[in-house]
Amino acid sequence: MNGPFFFGAADKLKDVLSEVSKKPKVLILRMRHVPAVDATGLHALEQLYDRCRKEGIVFLMSEVQSQPMRAIIRSRRLPLFGRRNLSKTFEHALETARDVLASGPDVLESTAQRRLRGVPKA
Repeated sequence: MNGPFFFGAADKLKDVLSEVSKKPKVLILRMRHVPAVDATGLHALEQLYDRCRKEGIVFLMSEVQSQPMRAIIRSRRLPLFGRRNLSKTFEHALETARDVLASGPDVLESTAQRRLRGVPKA
C-alpha cells in the first residue's frame, strides 16, 4: 500500500483477493508507505483479515507506521489481527511466510516472538 489509507484506498483493498487468479496461502500487506489510517481503512483491514481467515489465508502486515499502529491499538483491533501476524520489517514478514509455507499456519505460534520486536502490546 502507498499513501494514507482512507476511504478511496479502503474500497480498492476490498477487491484485492477477488483480483488474484490463484488464492495465496499467505498475504503480506506491506504498510511502510501508509502514514495514516482512518476508521474506514481500519474497517477495510478487518474485512480483508476476515476474508483471509475464512479462505484459509494467513494475513500478515509489515512495517506498520506509528499512526496506523496507534489507530489499530485504540480501535482494539490488535488482538483481532494478532501481534504474531505483525512484522516490524518486510524481511521478517517474508521469513514468517516461508515458515508458514514450509510448516503450516501453526508455526506462527512458535516463531512469533522473534518477529515481534518493536510491535507494541495492546
